[in-house]
Amino acid sequence: MTARAEFIRPSSLAAIELCPGRPVMEARALAAVPAIGRLERAVARQGTLGHEAIAQTLALIYHGPARKAPGLALAQMAEAMAGLQEWTRDGVRRCVAYVVALMDDLERDGRAPVLHVELKLSGKGINVPRGGTADVVIVAGDLVIVEDHKLGFLDQGDAADHLQLGAYAVMAWDRFRPREVQVHLAQGRIRAFTAATFDAAAIEATRRRCALAVAGAEQAAPLLRPSIDACRYCKAITNCRALRERIMIATDELALLGAEPEDRLRLAEDAALARRFAEEARELAKTWSAEREGEVVP
Repeated sequence: MTARAEFIRPSSLAAIELCPGRPVMEARALAAVPAIGRLERAVARQGTLGHEAIAQTLALIYHGPARKAPGLALAQMAEAMAGLQEWTRDGVRRCVAYVVALMDDLERDGRAPVLHVELKLSGKGINVPRGGTADVVIVAGDLVIVEDHKLGFLDQGDAADHLQLGAYAVMAWDRFRPREVQVHLAQGRIRAFTAATFDAAAIEATRRRCALAVAGAEQAAPLLRPSIDACRYCKAITNCRALRERIMIATDELALLGAEPEDRLRLAEDAALARRFAEEARELAKTWSAEREGEVVP
């Protein structure tokens, strides 16, 4: 069976804080229903292709024999971005422009920045054995900048409160030993760009927070606490008994008692969870149906 450690990664730490049992449930679900591992939503595919386009464009600008102008690099990427929705293409362009602006500022300050794209970082310092890959890392003397790109419609908040970026800050600190780490959350599609600075004290506080989340997930019987933030990207959503129980209780309450004003917010989240469950079940059913008919499922 797939080990739960495979599902403990920087990008999932915030969800694991909310629902410590998520990694073990994902491991069990994938072992019981292998088709779950083959599901890929169209919006997720757009994000994957968009990240690849950003990485390739930045490589064209900074890693060739001579630095290219951003406009020329983006023009060369036109074919690669042809499969992207216009909103995603716009997000790609904005994320690239944001990195170029950071590099330009550092160069004007005489810092001689070095750009790393899709940099693999060790997770040993936060008890995440599989580590993680940062979209962009800029090393400029005793300053390290980590940038993460988000190309979806969901607002992921502020960089200072984003645990995935906090985990990357710790991992970059452990690798480069700078004086401080800046993290930048570049949400190109919704045009939101925020940043935060981590000094030694902030790094250690974040390290403890990450380690606490991992420890909760590694318990023999970790807690299951379904919520929309914990379940949004969980692969075990169709196999999670705790989630089904929450949905059924909400359905019974609504049918028998009606919705009182004080219950509406909670029931709205229950409805969102039910919708997420139904969407995943529908995609899984489509996959099974196609496989029975001998089709190749993308």
